[in-house]
Amino acid sequence: MVDNYIKITIPGGADEEALLGLLTELPFTGFEEFQGDLIGYMANVDWTEAMKQEVLEAISPAAVDYYIDQVPFENWNEEWEKNYPEVEIEDFCRIYAPFHVKPTQKFRYEILISPQMAFGTGHHATTEMMIRLMSHMPEKIQDKNGLDFGAGSGVLAILASKMGASHMDAVEIDSYAFQNLKENIELNRVDWIEPFEGGMEQVPESARYDFILANVTKNIILQHGQDFFDRLKPGGRILVSGILDTDQDKVHNAYIRTGFYGLESMKLGHWTALLFGKKERR
Repeated sequence: MVDNYIKITIPGGADEEALLGLLTELPFTGFEEFQGDLIGYMANVDWTEAMKQEVLEAISPAAVDYYIDQVPFENWNEEWEKNYPEVEIEDFCRIYAPFHVKPTQKFRYEILISPQMAFGTGHHATTEMMIRLMSHMPEKIQDKNGLDFGAGSGVLAILASKMGASHMDAVEIDSYAFQNLKENIELNRVDWIEPFEGGMEQVPESARYDFILANVTKNIILQHGQDFFDRLKPGGRILVSGILDTDQDKVHNAYIRTGFYGLESMKLGHWTALLFGKKERR
């Protein structure tokens, strides 16, 4: 299990899209945009001298300044209470921690998250887009079985379960995120989510899903396009994000070549989410 993270903060004003285009090629575990700053997290084990040099070379031409801190793993309650409001997406979904005050507004779905990590909490644009697009396809989720690949803290798998999915497999490669995923499944009492620690090797070749959710990175989305296609049932849906808008065409074209067909796209900030379908058998 990872003991701590490297946290890189780049103050607002830098060319964020250019930076993300470079940094998303490196093994960052997560990014967030907070109060105008771009913040990236990398596992301490990956923070070698060579990696530090790569990151600094990527940052230096575009950023006026940057800060590098080592962040020990701890309970993020205090950090959340100081800095993170709950996430509200219209009246569809609310993502909150135990200390958030219950609002007067009613939400269709509420997700309780234990704040033990600084990312994967629903604050990122990619998660918001995934949730918004999920709200457009309830009939493809209710009474269906799904895969959340790169599940993180479990927000999307939990939401799908609350939307009526009959079963969810949730796969997460990061050890600490995996522990948080299991805790959040228990907190939300959705025991028909089955968590798996690892990557695609945890998804049997024989597995078949009605829908797949993958809020990961461009490289992982491209790497596993055929794997996703093989595991998606005819008539199914796959929703992907973690894609910079400058990479939208590359991902879209690759998935069309794989055999999917495009259904919908959404853009928020520098990020894009894409919804694809797989044709029914004739």
